[in-house]
Amino acid sequence: ENIDVKYYGKNLAYYDKIVVISQEMKDEVVNLYPDLENKLELIYNSLNFNSIIKESVNENNLSSYDRKLLDQEFFLSVARLDTRHKDFETLIKAYSVLKKNGIEEKLYILGAGDGEKEIRELIKKLSLEEDVLLVGAKKNPYIWMKHAKLFIHSSKFEGFGLVLIEAGILGNVVIASDCPVGPREILDDGRSGLLFETGNYTELAEKIKKILDNDELKKRLKDNMAVSVNRFRIENNLNRLYTVINSVYEG
Repeated sequence: ENIDVKYYGKNLAYYDKIVVISQEMKDEVVNLYPDLENKLELIYNSLNFNSIIKESVNENNLSSYDRKLLDQEFFLSVARLDTRHKDFETLIKAYSVLKKNGIEEKLYILGAGDGEKEIRELIKKLSLEEDVLLVGAKKNPYIWMKHAKLFIHSSKFEGFGLVLIEAGILGNVVIASDCPVGPREILDDGRSGLLFETGNYTELAEKIKKILDNDELKKRLKDNMAVSVNRFRIENNLNRLYTVINSVYEG
């Protein structure tokens, strides 16, 4: 709300091509700047699948405490500890509901940031100190994703949400808030992972329980995600980028 929309549109008009990283972003740019539609190219942020898979079994940097945590059953969230953009309140309240209903899995949150104190206060308020653990930032989050029973991403809005793709590459079942920009597109409108209304902790708790109670659903989501994530392979999107660059060069 604090930017000059016309100013940016005028400057963007000088470029031959403008790359957007999601369909939702493309639609928004067209809405703001209809005259730029023919210059827009959708190229997803890309990931090196082989590197992620390799790191998911790399135990070199694990402490004895890390190994102990990984031996337990747990849900996982990986995000910057930022309460302005991320929605840890919804995540922790949903977990609290499930804990009262008898679930035994822990909730691990990987990340660091200036919202840590606020998050710890909420954990303490809900008497979840033994169950919701702020594990800190990890150089290799992939081994944690590999071992997680469920990957949960609760956010108010995203730049795109690459962490959801990383989780999908490693075979996680994913639940994410239906926030802009990215989760709905990454999860194929809920076919490759479940979506819940942003800020609705009751619905999140219901979606988690739904997955825990339904092996057929878990398998379907995993199978769909295994196909869906191929859109984000670095090989595919590098070829797309080369095509765009060549079209400008030849023009």
